[in-house]
Amino acid sequence: MFFVRGNLRERSQGVWELTFELPKDPLTNKRRRRSKTFHRTKREAARELRRLITDSEEGRLTGKQVLVSDLIVKWLELAEGELAVTTFEEYKRLVDKRIGPAIGGIALTELTTPRLDDFYRALTNEAGLGPSSIHQVHSVIRRFLKQGVKWGWIKHNVAVNASPPPLKPREIQPPPIDKIRALVREATEKDPVFGMLIRVAIATGLRRSELCGLKWDDIDLNRRKMRVKRAVVVARKKTHQKPTKTRATRRLTLDLVTVQLLAAHKEHVETQARQNGAVVADDGFVFSYTLDCSEPIKPYLVTDTFRNLPSNGRTIRLHDLRHAHATQLLGNGIDIPTVAGRLGHATPSTTLNFYAHALEENDETAADIMGDLL
Repeated sequence: MFFVRGNLRERSQGVWELTFELPKDPLTNKRRRRSKTFHRTKREAARELRRLITDSEEGRLTGKQVLVSDLIVKWLELAEGELAVTTFEEYKRLVDKRIGPAIGGIALTELTTPRLDDFYRALTNEAGLGPSSIHQVHSVIRRFLKQGVKWGWIKHNVAVNASPPPLKPREIQPPPIDKIRALVREATEKDPVFGMLIRVAIATGLRRSELCGLKWDDIDLNRRKMRVKRAVVVARKKTHQKPTKTRATRRLTLDLVTVQLLAAHKEHVETQARQNGAVVADDGFVFSYTLDCSEPIKPYLVTDTFRNLPSNGRTIRLHDLRHAHATQLLGNGIDIPTVAGRLGHATPSTTLNFYAHALEENDETAADIMGDLL
């Protein structure tokens, strides 16, 4: 916390000079002082000095008007080096499209919780945004105001007590396994590389970006093991490799049929490369449309191709394969920590929160077992 110091000096009979510090200039980081002439008794002058010191500590005296946009600019400069490129781009998009035009021109010390609540209501009623989208906006505002508190620009984060619309939990309803089998067959007939990707997606539960980031040296076909250590994303029209969502590497066991299909896929891409004078490197991407597998499939192309499979009819999302993987395992008695490990969740509680409904059948079985025992 910034503690302001002040000084009281009598310049002439009944005329006092009140001198006190201001917080450092948020834009230049320089120390500042302010003086004020006061005509009254010494006791009244001391009372006025205490008031000015309190106002300075509370951020009501800034020396110049610092806008919300000033804090946003400085925060983005910091965040660009700390956030994943896709996360930064999304934050910047929300700032440019939603936050900046609405509250960027407000003085930072005049931004209040009620004002934020008015903004969120406008996003609902006028912009037509849903609760999830508004929570994304709210998250960005909380972040840059939190940084403003750390820097001493403001004393409190007024977004902490703001009230974006409540999120409604979305019940996960993964597609039935027979529908998924049909989609895998159709994808394979359309494009063997894409079909292999979809097969691995349902067999492992990997995220889209993780599927695109798989390299051949991540897979040990002899031991049926797969290492998941990176993700591929597209931002600023460029392809980037980054760590997984939790920044942790995980290892999965593959089923025998998937291993056999991957072995055949590898033999095919290596043959295609040799016939065209290319070589597939050990660190080549498993799913690639380049002869040497040096470039991964773009994640958005995977989504578009899957969505437009004729038998899909845009009813099943690619991410639903991940949900299906989890619910099938849980429904067949696989424990939550194991499922969480395969999915790459930070904690088993995350898995439980998402897929509690998948455990209902197991719960009925558990009840029957106890009934038989009793």
